[in-house]
Amino acid sequence: MKAKAPTPPRRPAAASLGDYRARVVRGPRESDGRWYWRVYQTDGAGGEPIVNTGWWHRQEVDRVLAGLVGGRALAVDVAGGATPTADDQQITVKDMLELFLGHTQQRTELSGHTQVSYRNFARPVARLLGGYRAFALLKGHIDAYVSARLAEPVMIRTGNGPEPTGRTAAVESVKAEISLLRKAYNWARTAGLVLDKEPLPSVQVRQKRRAPPARNEHTPSSADLDRVVSYFTERRGRHSWIVVLLVVLRETGVRIGEAESLTWGAVSLRNRRIRVYGK
Repeated sequence: MKAKAPTPPRRPAAASLGDYRARVVRGPRESDGRWYWRVYQTDGAGGEPIVNTGWWHRQEVDRVLAGLVGGRALAVDVAGGATPTADDQQITVKDMLELFLGHTQQRTELSGHTQVSYRNFARPVARLLGGYRAFALLKGHIDAYVSARLAEPVMIRTGNGPEPTGRTAAVESVKAEISLLRKAYNWARTAGLVLDKEPLPSVQVRQKRRAPPARNEHTPSSADLDRVVSYFTERRGRHSWIVVLLVVLRETGVRIGEAESLTWGAVSLRNRRIRVYGK
């Protein structure tokens, strides 16, 4: 039986960070599996001159881009790979997240839903923590992030632009954002983008207890109900569903849930009776 030919390695997707973009030109090299990359820089005039080339693995390209964004040339060893240096401590949280998200796009085991969730969770982290150096993140920074997110109003898109919903970010959403930050940080340490050997400090994400809502102890009188029925009758008509519901509630005293569950089988118009099944 003829043996199947080995599956060729998958060509890495292009990588980008800031004004720099890298793509594979040829490869992989048989000796070490590296690909030959070209790195381009957007010059603001529509051009993209080549600023670097080399044989690299995908993670090494990430470090090359991080070095260029930080304004430094990354050391390269004799095998063509990027060598970690102390200058890599300059990478920001925003840079780290961009590189991590680019890395996750190469992971075929991650579903499209997971990758979209990663991008959504990364947005507030990059917005509030993106300017910090990744190696310099402290527990106080993350605690402040949690407090800010739990107090931040949730916005909804409308025809007039974003408008607040009256709600704040959910605890579970903030936990997911911190979890993504931790994943990106651990990946950056493994890839040599952050030389710190310590993991991110753990933080507690808890919603502050809110004051109980004020209770309205007023019991509507018959005159109050008559005014409400008159209001909707004038605007909706006496046969509208809201007027019928209010009249049933007023005349029978049934609960709102019992009225909502009524069917025509429980109504006798001839006898002017309804059958209600309570709790």
